[in-house]
Amino acid sequence: MALYLGVDGGNTKTVALVADEAGHVIGFGRTSGSDIYAADTEEDAIDEVALAVDAALAAAGAKRSDLSSAAFGLAGADWPEDFLLLDSAFRARGFGRHLVVVNDAIGALRAGSPTGFGVVLVAGSGMAIAARSPEDRVWHSSNWPTACGGAGLGEAAIDAIFREHLDVGPATALTPMVLERTGTSSAEDLLHLLTARGKRRWVLCDYARLAPIVLTAAEHGDAVATGIVASCAEMIGAHAVAAAHRVGLGPESFPLVLCGGVFRRPLLREHPMMLGKIQAAFPGIVPIHSTLEPAAGALLLAFDGEHPGRGEQVRDQIRHTMPSPSVFATEPDC
Repeated sequence: MALYLGVDGGNTKTVALVADEAGHVIGFGRTSGSDIYAADTEEDAIDEVALAVDAALAAAGAKRSDLSSAAFGLAGADWPEDFLLLDSAFRARGFGRHLVVVNDAIGALRAGSPTGFGVVLVAGSGMAIAARSPEDRVWHSSNWPTACGGAGLGEAAIDAIFREHLDVGPATALTPMVLERTGTSSAEDLLHLLTARGKRRWVLCDYARLAPIVLTAAEHGDAVATGIVASCAEMIGAHAVAAAHRVGLGPESFPLVLCGGVFRRPLLREHPMMLGKIQAAFPGIVPIHSTLEPAAGALLLAFDGEHPGRGEQVRDQIRHTMPSPSVFATEPDC
């Protein structure tokens, strides 16, 4: 029995999918985050991947030796030494006769792009951007400072609230909305929550939980929230153009894949500031809102790795046999 493995690993969760030769997903596993830069040790991160893989294999009634081809899309796969570490670790564990490790954004790109090349914008808690050319030139944002995701929207909202409180910025509907969401009574109370001794320091996901509030306020016409979203959209568009240029895409059209929780709201994914930047550089580009999870993109890469182009032949089978959306859900989407 030849089986195929696709793994998507980030800071919050790691999801493994196992499929049969026809592309039917027959097992899945989910564990905690597996970013080698975020875990206590690199081995801890690799162990999380192994736990997810073994859970998926157990659900499929299979073992590691049944794996023919595997692809791992991982946050933290950034530098050449990272790929060497991860590739060696997974080969030592017997995770497939053919094996490929890519940055997690490349898995997301493959999920949305029928060709496997183009630009992907992943707007979750953070912002991940990647590009791949037909000649297999690859660039991913990794540790480069890029545009804002959900956390950037949330941080901008808090800054706006503090400016209003100090009378150095305009009034905004964000203030009562964020205070209610955080269970605080005033801007000063919110500042105390964020900065006082003995308080838990906020991390990326905490700020990202405020992103829906910013989008809602903007949808209702709040000028401050509208400005925050417009600034974010413009930055995303500029970085998308930069990513395409890094790998030599254009002037002909190419897939532009959008995914992540922030883009589930049409306000940002259809924002004229974002699309205007991109379409000014590459006329005719039409975004693709990805409906497949990044783990499915990794699974497509696993099929491609053994038989070039095979992934597209099984895309529909993968789509129709994916596990419940709850397997991939986080709160927030990060």
